[in-house]
Amino acid sequence: MRPIALLFLLFLGVASAATAESSHEAAARELFEVSDAAKMIDTIYDSMQPQFAAMSEQMGIDESLRPVFDRHMVRVMDVLREEFNWEKMEPHMISAYMQVYSEEELLELVEFYKSPIGQKFLSKMPELMEVSMGMTQQLMGGFYGRLEELQAELQADIEASKRGD
Repeated sequence: MRPIALLFLLFLGVASAATAESSHEAAARELFEVSDAAKMIDTIYDSMQPQFAAMSEQMGIDESLRPVFDRHMVRVMDVLREEFNWEKMEPHMISAYMQVYSEEELLELVEFYKSPIGQKFLSKMPELMEVSMGMTQQLMGGFYGRLEELQAELQADIEASKRGD
């Protein structure tokens, strides 16, 4: 009789753990619904397109090659949207949020995003992303120049190593 009772208790423990995980997952899903995470991904991609246009200037792409560059960047955006769409990302994001936040914390975030200030935060997020992307592009301008210098140094070091210098 004891083994059956122990097995029953073990089953109850596993079932309650599965229920807790399920409600934890539900809290993460609700957070993504309330914060309109799927739409946010699209907004981010939309804000990236003007940044790609600015990249050609910052990279010094010759005007005659810009149509080729622009076509390439459209393809890059298509691949990004295909590979990093919400449908593919959602299970991973749910897992990540469940690892980082407790169920209670997720529910508190849901309440925040449902509040007027939470809704205002969400409504201004696209604008914030646009401003942030612009600042990032400005910072990247200096990075590209330094990266080119480092690539030239690397190439020179490789050539020197081949010669035995």
